[in-house]
Amino acid sequence: MFVLSARFRPSRTDGGEGAVVYTVREGMARKEFTSAVRGRGPAVFSDYGGQIAFDLKTICCVIEDLVRSGVDFNLDDIVERGADAVLDCNPYRERIASLGDGFCGVAGVVRISRRFVSRGVSSAVGCHDIRLLDYLDVLSGRFAAEGRRMARSFASLRRSLSEYMSGVAVRVADVDAGFVIGYRDFLSVRVSDSTCGFYLRTLRSALGHAVEDDVADIRICWRDVCTAGSGVASKSLGDRVLDRKVLRDIGELDLSAEPLLELVRDMFMFSVYGHGIELSDLANLKKENLRGERLCYHRRQVGKAVEVMLGDKSADIIRKYADADSPYLLPILRRGSRCYVYETVKSSFYKSLRTIGERLVPGIKLSFSMARPSWEHLMQGANLAEVLI
Repeated sequence: MFVLSARFRPSRTDGGEGAVVYTVREGMARKEFTSAVRGRGPAVFSDYGGQIAFDLKTICCVIEDLVRSGVDFNLDDIVERGADAVLDCNPYRERIASLGDGFCGVAGVVRISRRFVSRGVSSAVGCHDIRLLDYLDVLSGRFAAEGRRMARSFASLRRSLSEYMSGVAVRVADVDAGFVIGYRDFLSVRVSDSTCGFYLRTLRSALGHAVEDDVADIRICWRDVCTAGSGVASKSLGDRVLDRKVLRDIGELDLSAEPLLELVRDMFMFSVYGHGIELSDLANLKKENLRGERLCYHRRQVGKAVEVMLGDKSADIIRKYADADSPYLLPILRRGSRCYVYETVKSSFYKSLRTIGERLVPGIKLSFSMARPSWEHLMQGANLAEVLI
C-alpha cells in the first residue's frame, strides 16, 4: 500500500518562503520531493489546497500507470516520474479533470492521507462516482476539522470496511441492503454484537450524510437489514442482562484446566463487580489506580472520572493475578514477560467469553458489554438500604 501525503518545510532563512514537500510511503520506507508550491507557513495548505490536491492526484495517476504496466517498480521510480509530471509537463491533466473531486488509483494499492482527501474532495457534494472508502475519508476529515469525535468513528469504519471489501472498489451509490447484510454477516463472526452494532450505526450515519451531500440516493430499511437472521440492533435491554443465577454459574465454573478461559472469566466477573468496567478501561488499569479498597480511574472513551468501592471477590481476583514486575493491575496487556496489543487481546477475550457462554447456555453469546447492564439490573432489584442500615 502506497500512502501519499504532503508537509510544509519551512525556509532556513528568517522570513523566507518555505515549500510543500510531497511524500510517498510504503510501509516504513518513504521518499520525498519538493513541489513548486511556496508559502510562509502551514497556511499554504489553505491558500493552495486545490493545487496540492491536483499534484497528489497526479502522483496517484503515476502509480496507477506503473501498476497496470505490470513491470516491477519502487519508490524511486514513483518519485522520479511524479516529480517530472508535477514540476514539468503533466500528461494526466485530462484524466484528472474527468475525475472531478475523486482520486484515481488502484483500490488497495494507493490512498491519500485523510488530511488531504478532506481538502481535495471536500466538495464531494453531487459526485455520484465517489468510492465508499474515499467518501469515509472525506467525512473523517470534515468532522476532524470541526473537532468532532465522530471523525474517529468514520476512520474506524473505513478500516473495517477495507478489510471486508478486500480491495474491491465500491461506489457509495452502489451500497444497498445486500451489501449491508453481507457486511453484517462478516462482522458477526469477528466482533461482539455491540461492536457490530457500532459499525452498522456508523455506516448508517455515513450513508445519511451521503444522501444529504447528493452523493447517492440510498433507500435501505435498516430495521429489516439489521435484524434479519441477526440479533444486532434489535436486542432489548433484557437480552443484554444476565440474572443472578447465570452470573453465579459463570463465577463458579471450573476452568482450572484452561488458563485463558479462566483468566477471561475472572476479568468478566471483575468487570461486573466493578460496576461494569469496560474491557478497554480494565486492560489499562495501573497499580496506582487502586487506592486502598477504592478503584479510581478515568473512562478512556469519555474521559469521565470514576471511583468504585471494591469488595472481597474483586480483591481476591487482584491477589490471584498479582505480578510485582508488571505496572498493570490485571494481566490483560502483560502476562509474565509477554506484552500484548489491545486489539489482539480484545478479539481473543471476546472469543473465549463466547466459548464460556456456550458451555453454560447453548446459544447465549456472552459479551463484556453485558457487564454494566447486568450490574445495574442487580442494583435495581436489591434494597441496599435495608442491608446496610
